[in-house]
Amino acid sequence: MADADEDEPAGKRICHACIGEAYLAAEVNASGEEAECDYCGETARSISIEGLAERVEEAFGGHYTRTATEPDSSQ
Repeated sequence: MADADEDEPAGKRICHACIGEAYLAAEVNASGEEAECDYCGETARSISIEGLAERVEEAFGGHYTRTATEPDSSQ
């Protein structure tokens, strides 16, 4: 029987080649750890899905603001 954590995205790794966004892929290629990618199966510089999510969350937090659920005409 497969380990339940294997199916959890947070426990998986993704390599720089499987990341479609060029800047983030280059960052992972430069600073990621050599490990097997859970998506393509190759051993390459990679990051955990949890780490990737944290990076994306930081980027969104630094560049975007949430609008009100009922924005006025200026929003």
